Amino acid sequence: MSGRRGGRWVSLGLALGGPSTATRADLALPPADRQPPRWDRSAAAERAEWEMERVGYEPLAAYPGRVGAPWRCRCTVCGAVRAPSLTDVRRRGGCRHRTA
Repeated sequence: MSGRRGGRWVSLGLALGGPSTATRADLALPPADRQPPRWDRSAAAERAEWEMERVGYEPLAAYPGRVGAPWRCRCTVCGAVRAPSLTDVRRRGGCRHRTA
């Protein structure tokens, strides 16, 4: 139930009877020197590898760096070599154990 009234943001607290002093400037991002550090690529790669192993894939190559990129893996159940993306694994899970 928040909205704008005369250049000020009306908070849910104000709508319920409390005071609101927030302005648009209060909601602006802090200066660049106060921004959080960039995402750590090694942590992202570890997380991606863990996700693949969790659904039964053994990565055969390094994490490609993008969730939509194909990633060569082997199914730990049927041994099939596949190249699903991390997005595919998140949506559909692991190998369906088809024989090619």
